[in-house]
Amino acid sequence: MELGFKWRFYNSLYFQVAIAPNYAFNPDSSSSWFGIAGNYESVTLPVQLEYSVSKWTLNMELGYSVVKDDPDELSYGVALRHPILNRIDMLVELSGSSDQDFNDNGMEFRLGFDMEVSENLHFLFAVGSEITDPDENEHLNSVVYFGIQWLGPAN
Repeated sequence: MELGFKWRFYNSLYFQVAIAPNYAFNPDSSSSWFGIAGNYESVTLPVQLEYSVSKWTLNMELGYSVVKDDPDELSYGVALRHPILNRIDMLVELSGSSDQDFNDNGMEFRLGFDMEVSENLHFLFAVGSEITDPDENEHLNSVVYFGIQWLGPAN
């Protein structure tokens, strides 16, 4: 589970810059025991850039995570967004993370949707998979993501 917020401190017609600190944790230790989710806890501070042209939006992110009981991580990602139906956008995302020595790298691909329920409420859904070469004893993991996004009042 992740809890966080996003603060856009620069917002123009085509370009935006934001920070989006978040806290990630596993609220249920039994999911770790069954192998569904890892036992983790981290605080991440990413910087996000957004560039829009016509109906296309390109998002980029670079962040630093402090991870409990593990080495800290660098995270990065790029996503492309385009509307496909009234109030529904499709997103394609490539994201990754690495330890500080760039020895332990992971990368994921996701395809997702952002459905605008109201002006301030969005439902998010994505599916994806790791795309890095796994170690001999590992396999590629699938990812399913559900999210609720509440947008505060505009300035």
